Amino acid sequence: MASQINNPQKQDKIKKIKASIGVFFVFVIMALFVAYVYLIIKGFLQRDAMILTFVATQIIYQIFFAKKNQTFINFFLYFECHNYFNHAVVEFEEEMQKNNSMLCVHPHGILTVGLLLNLNTYIQMPALSSRFLLSTPFLGMLCKWWGFKSVDGSNFKKLCENGQNFALVPGGFEEATLTSQKKDRVYIKHRKGFIKYGLKYGYKIYPMYSFNENKLFNTLDDTLLNFRLYLNKLKLVTAIFYSKYLFILPDPNYNLTSIVSKGIQLPKIENPTKQDVEKYHQMYINELKELFNRHKARFNNNNEMIIY
Repeated sequence: MASQINNPQKQDKIKKIKASIGVFFVFVIMALFVAYVYLIIKGFLQRDAMILTFVATQIIYQIFFAKKNQTFINFFLYFECHNYFNHAVVEFEEEMQKNNSMLCVHPHGILTVGLLLNLNTYIQMPALSSRFLLSTPFLGMLCKWWGFKSVDGSNFKKLCENGQNFALVPGGFEEATLTSQKKDRVYIKHRKGFIKYGLKYGYKIYPMYSFNENKLFNTLDDTLLNFRLYLNKLKLVTAIFYSKYLFILPDPNYNLTSIVSKGIQLPKIENPTKQDVEKYHQMYINELKELFNRHKARFNNNNEMIIY
């Protein structure tokens, strides 16, 4: 009897160790970016032809040839990284449409772990990321291998014209900068482009909120917040973070639950006016706040969502 009781506990422990190795790999690979930047600087300062040729080859590959790599994805899926946390899952208030659906993820947090964990599993669709990130040497290549595409207008148009489902993080760098362990903040007041595209092609938009995403790392919170938000306008990343888990690993002691709201069906308007965009953008904000309020008690969260 005792062995039967202990077996599930042993299996859970093995899953936890396996997931921790996977998460460690992810963050070590990301940390290699620092070494890569050093390599680039060294190559330029020393005019090392071998280093510069290597870097140039990698950048050319990243820009023109890097794309979703199933072998790379399968390697990390093997570790079942969601087991790293106490609980990590996506819940849907309603089943998403098979096409013409846009999944809008909040909050960005430091690394949008809620999206990264579930992309290619619960979330089987392309994800759009900033051109800045995808253009960053090495890191951009990894993101492309994971299946991220650029959030630029041409990609938006192509996906929408094909009626393809896709995910994006409307808050971008600004929402990452706003990350606070004490407050739930989103950056959405000035992000309306996705609504305009949604109206033009008659998409159904699904807000998603990942509870406890903001608690996975320690951040600067409100320190020089307005200045850091200003630097974001200059495309400078100012989401500074640290962790007590090897400095770079997220805190595993949280229930990380991403909840997808009921969708907002947008009418198809060939040339939406500014008033059309404003109307449905406000509907989106209202539904995002209501989604947060419907579920926050489950996570012992008494905060009000702060909208920037």
